[in-house]
Amino acid sequence: MSEAKSQLPENLELLRVLTTGAAAEFCGFSAGGWSRLHREGKTPPAIKLSARKYGWRVRDLVAWQDSLTAQHAA
Repeated sequence: MSEAKSQLPENLELLRVLTTGAAAEFCGFSAGGWSRLHREGKTPPAIKLSARKYGWRVRDLVAWQDSLTAQHAA
């Protein structure tokens, strides 16, 4: 983790927007697998950054992962 990133307050870190590749890595998927899940509507809502580029807020990814964990535990 970079020093600048580690110095951000946690509430700001959760608002960080990750690119497709970074979101995929954060959630443990390949970029292609993440893109497929996104097309199938199985990822958290994306933010459209440009005509062909999407991003995801860290807080949405964390909440999504928590909900998947809760579903598997039930």
